[in-house]
Amino acid sequence: MKTTRLGKTGLKVFRVEMGSNSNVRLSLDEAGKLIQRTLDLEVNFADTSVGYEDNEVHIGKAIVGRREHAIISTKTWAPNKVTVPRR
Repeated sequence: MKTTRLGKTGLKVFRVEMGSNSNVRLSLDEAGKLIQRTLDLEVNFADTSVGYEDNEVHIGKAIVGRREHAIISTKTWAPNKVTVPRR
């Protein structure tokens, strides 16, 4: 697979990323298997958000022991600067 540089970071990521939208509800076990398989295929970039329910937790638990192989991007949304969601 071809890699590309992630913005100005210098990090190399594969052009295919693992999205983690909450439209598909997976159990922690199912999500873990999917994330592990994605890393096995050398897809090293995952995009998530605090707004995607518990997907950040799923990713975090799934990459234990393989953290050095994963690049995680997260984002947030708020209607204004004052109401940024916090966990």
